[in-house]
Amino acid sequence: YVVTPFPTGYTLTPAQEDELAPLQAALGLYVDESMAKFVLGQWDPYSNEAVQSYLAGLENNGLAAFLAFWQGIADTLE
Repeated sequence: YVVTPFPTGYTLTPAQEDELAPLQAALGLYVDESMAKFVLGQWDPYSNEAVQSYLAGLENNGLAAFLAFWQGIADTLE
């Protein structure tokens, strides 16, 4: 399992930070708002429709690009 969120000794370049920032902002806000909707009962966590809507929202907010970014980083460390 992961002990630290990022590889020890690895620092993002300014260009990488610029690429990641909008993805992180969009996904972070979406996840926070979605969590609140689940907790407050606005979305039913047991509803397949609500879960599928949440997953679609992740994709719409750049999940694929976010994962590709970090996979690219991981690939350079191997």
